Amino acid sequence: MSSRNQNQCSPLLSTEATRRAAPSVIRRALITFLPLLALVIGMVAIVYFTQTRAQLAMTRQAESNTVDLQQKHVLSHIASVSSDLSYLSQMQSLGEFINTERADSAGHLADLATDFLRFSSSRKVYDQIRLLDENGMELARTNFNEGNPGIV
Repeated sequence: MSSRNQNQCSPLLSTEATRRAAPSVIRRALITFLPLLALVIGMVAIVYFTQTRAQLAMTRQAESNTVDLQQKHVLSHIASVSSDLSYLSQMQSLGEFINTERADSAGHLADLATDFLRFSSSRKVYDQIRLLDENGMELARTNFNEGNPGIV
């Protein structure tokens, strides 16, 4: 009977021994794998933040380049308009119109409108070119009319 008892007790002892050993195995696994897990998470975080910073720097540089390009475009456009205004202000027909009396200005006004028409036809930029008096009343106007300029 004693050999039977030993055979029957053996499985109980091994299950009990396993229960006692399980916390020890889990503890060793945690001691081994938690630092490795922390190391992997730390490395992933470093890579992520490094890539995020690099992407942010590239985005800032691209935006800065876009702003610089747009600034150059706007300044170029302003210079072009300024040049056109300078040209228009020095037109002989404008000077003649300004220097004549109102009663005699109809012929000079027609010449000025014709010069506006020529300018509009050659530049093809401005939808309207107007001459206003000191009260804001329109004296002469040229419309571009989508490529068919005319005096209004």
